[in-house]
Amino acid sequence: MTTVMKDFHEGGGWDTEGRTALHFAAAKGSLRSVQLICMANPNCINDEDNADQDTSLHLAAKNGHSEVVDFLLSDPNQKITYNGYNQNGLDVAIEAGRENVVMVIANHTRWREMCHRVEEGLTQLQHLVIKMPSAAEKFLDRCVEECGAGKDEDYSVTFDFMFLQGMPDIRKDDPKKFLDCLHTMVKYKRVNCLSHQVCGAIMNIKWRSVGWKAYVMNLTFYLIFLLLLTSMTIMLDARIEDNLVIDIPKYTIIVMSLFHLLKELFQIWDEKFKYLLKADNWMEWFLYMSSLVYMIQYEVFDNHVSVTGETRPLAATAIFIAWVIFVLYLRRFSTFGIYIIMMTNIIKTLIKIIILFIPFVIAFGIPFFLLLKKDYYEDSDTTTSSTNTNNNITAPNSTNSTAAAPQTAQRKTDTQFLFDELPYSLFTTFMLILGEMKYPHTVYKYQPIPNPWISYIIYIIFCVCMPIIIKNLLIGLSVGDVNRILQTAKMEQHAMQVELLLELERATPRRVLRKIWVAYFVDFPNRNKTWKQKLMEFGSPKRTAANQETYINPALLSISDNVQNLTAKVEQQEDKADKMSYESSKDTPPPNTRDRFKKNSQIKDSRKIKNANVDLAKFNGYRKIVEESNKIF
Repeated sequence: MTTVMKDFHEGGGWDTEGRTALHFAAAKGSLRSVQLICMANPNCINDEDNADQDTSLHLAAKNGHSEVVDFLLSDPNQKITYNGYNQNGLDVAIEAGRENVVMVIANHTRWREMCHRVEEGLTQLQHLVIKMPSAAEKFLDRCVEECGAGKDEDYSVTFDFMFLQGMPDIRKDDPKKFLDCLHTMVKYKRVNCLSHQVCGAIMNIKWRSVGWKAYVMNLTFYLIFLLLLTSMTIMLDARIEDNLVIDIPKYTIIVMSLFHLLKELFQIWDEKFKYLLKADNWMEWFLYMSSLVYMIQYEVFDNHVSVTGETRPLAATAIFIAWVIFVLYLRRFSTFGIYIIMMTNIIKTLIKIIILFIPFVIAFGIPFFLLLKKDYYEDSDTTTSSTNTNNNITAPNSTNSTAAAPQTAQRKTDTQFLFDELPYSLFTTFMLILGEMKYPHTVYKYQPIPNPWISYIIYIIFCVCMPIIIKNLLIGLSVGDVNRILQTAKMEQHAMQVELLLELERATPRRVLRKIWVAYFVDFPNRNKTWKQKLMEFGSPKRTAANQETYINPALLSISDNVQNLTAKVEQQEDKADKMSYESSKDTPPPNTRDRFKKNSQIKDSRKIKNANVDLAKFNGYRKIVEESNKIF
């Protein structure tokens, strides 16, 4: 066999498309044939065909034959070549969706030779993040190298950032695109990739070089603005002897508000339409515009600080939003920012769910307004008193009734009712839903009730349905799944940190970015850190282990077991089909009896193939369920 293969190649053994026997063996996945051909003629391993200039490595990778790819990469004569589309074996495997081949390349010692720079379009890692996130994590694992004992002071971890940044040429490529892979991870919500220690390390380096200074400066500037605005609000209606105490912070707030508005205009130019989709930006516009109006109306009259009556509600709203924005500023800190993000997510969920309150508030609020209205009882009391007057009181006693009228009016004016008007009734009903079920202040206050049956029936239904059922249901929907909320908060925190770094890099000159560019980084985690390093790490992105555990919904575990069982059945059916094809080729019946058994063998084969297809369809169905469930949970 070896002699035949050698003679075949030495004699010019190519077909019309320029393919050799090695090309066909690699494309079909025949590992034994590939081994024999390479032993007979080692020089043919790098031959290219005429069509796409593919080598045997390209064809094996394109058709998903991982064992052949592993053998060819282990051959010392194998070169990493590129076809007519400027693709090597890794690029071809990614394009064809052959994850098994990609994982073999990632585990091979020559994995770095397969990584290369892409002049246009997405990088190799970006394609992996989109199509094969597990393989992307494996490549990121290979970018980490540990040295020394885990508890030793000289224990070091070396991070290779070249593959993460797209194997760039610092002299030719745009340095503002080196972190595009992190943006791809955020876009496709790859939490495990973003949480990888390589991504955390490069974000920490960018944070220490650019992000920390800019963020601390913005936070300090906003904190000064917030304290001045708060102090000016506290000093309302206070007695002031010197006007400079008011003028200096007043004009400082005006200047800072104008500066912040200019910064918001720059963000609009930088982010375009995405700027309008963020609620934080709208809140900042309202804050700075209202602060300008508030400070313009802020004056001193007779040594007393005051503003117009119409400005006070605006000032109250401005100071409220100012402190809310300060809390949102703290989301970017890795220490406690995760809890702020969880709180905001719960508030968003409650805002969506609270829409369910509206029909119930209307359903109970209007009947309470009709049955427990003050005017309804006044009319009833007036009718009863007039009837008694006509029957029992004569004309000389009219003076007494006239004298008693002001006392009745005064008593009715002093009484406060909760359902006098429809807006009050709806608001009171909403407060009752939240659990403020004070019977002496609601229904008991209106005794005697003219229509007690319908009034008490509605009130009992309200007490059973709203505070007990609806409120507990909404609480369960909003804060019940804490693990899911935590995972979502982690994703949002990573997204905020990435967006902050990308915004800072877009605003940084390219000359500075090339100067602070880092290809490798060696970290000594066991060494003592200075107070400055600890301060910077307080707000830096957290760097977690690459093999961290993620939350998996328990409902998916049973589906995963079913998928594994179906996978085993499909593999058994494939083995039976291969065995049948081998036996049929080995034991071919004679020509005179071949037609006799042809129909029976076709029926048997079709039945077995049909059963295998049914199991395969079930397997694919369960796999789609798992993929959709992973997207949801």
